Amino acid sequence: MRKIKDIKTDYDLQQGFAWITFLHDDEELSLQACLKERKECSDDERRYALVKSGADIFKKEISESDPGFDWGICEDGNKKAFDIFGKDECWNLFKREIKKAGVRIK
Repeated sequence: MRKIKDIKTDYDLQQGFAWITFLHDDEELSLQACLKERKECSDDERRYALVKSGADIFKKEISESDPGFDWGICEDGNKKAFDIFGKDECWNLFKREIKKAGVRIK
């Protein structure tokens, strides 16, 4: 990817997102995708119990076939980087960097 620096990665197992931030021409850009929900969160009662206990709701895993990278709230956040670099280049950067943070993509 052209002229980027200061790449940082993070994820939130309570809110269900993984993201990277980076600088391009001294402007901070970000890319994010959705984490997979834990199976035991399949109904509202279980989910509420887990939230209340402080347990993680999401796994450190992103679906390769439906990462939420280019739709919904993630697409809104990723739009500027998409416009500059294109979706494919952004997805490749995101996958490479987020894997370094221990997030699986499968």
